[in-house]
Amino acid sequence: GFKVSRKDPGYAYKSIGATGENRASVYSGVYTVGQKSLKYMVIIKRGTPEEKDSPRPGNRGKRDSQLILMGMLNRLHMDRRPCELDEAMVKALNDLEIPPTEIEYLMAIDADTRVSKLSISYMHRYLQANNRILACCGETKVDNKTASWVTMSQIYEYFASHALKKSFQSIFGCVTCLPGCFTMLRIYCPDDMRPLLSSDNVFQAYSRNDIESLHDKNLFHLGEDRMLTTLLLKYFPEYRLNFVP
Repeated sequence: GFKVSRKDPGYAYKSIGATGENRASVYSGVYTVGQKSLKYMVIIKRGTPEEKDSPRPGNRGKRDSQLILMGMLNRLHMDRRPCELDEAMVKALNDLEIPPTEIEYLMAIDADTRVSKLSISYMHRYLQANNRILACCGETKVDNKTASWVTMSQIYEYFASHALKKSFQSIFGCVTCLPGCFTMLRIYCPDDMRPLLSSDNVFQAYSRNDIESLHDKNLFHLGEDRMLTTLLLKYFPEYRLNFVP
């Protein structure tokens, strides 16, 4: 594991939000349990000096967290000048012997998602078998079904959303919402190394910071998963977005 201190260096990057600036710290290492080990890199947002008394310094929402990685990959693939946080992340990955330019897939999982042991391997093989699949999502179920009447009602929502809706959309390769709780995305095309998730069109459209109308706030602040999926469908119509039950 790692320890966090207020004295740890914070690296600047361009964020969304009112200030357009933020700082974050980078922690990396190898987590070992018995005979198994896992390489990790953790990014913790710290905020600007003006936010030191804020209850949630540096918090810019989920989309900002996604853009940290997408921005680093975009500038890396397009050979553009990196920001301070990019340099710290690339150094951490290289120290772990994980060349960032060779990272082909990105797995998005929520902190409260309990993942089946073979699901990630299954989704990885699914993408490897067909280079025309840009991303795929797995089936998500309610774990605490009988905790309350609210969780009981969620069973029907999840069933309709996944087993019915996404299964039907997957026939045509156009799942309209890849949930951030359990989705695997292809970062670049293996045939010609063309950026996909980190492409200019997707990154620039997704990193909009002029969100003022209620409609745009619903799209970018509340429905960021659907917005990102829409951009992938828009700019890469030749690729498929599938559901893997």
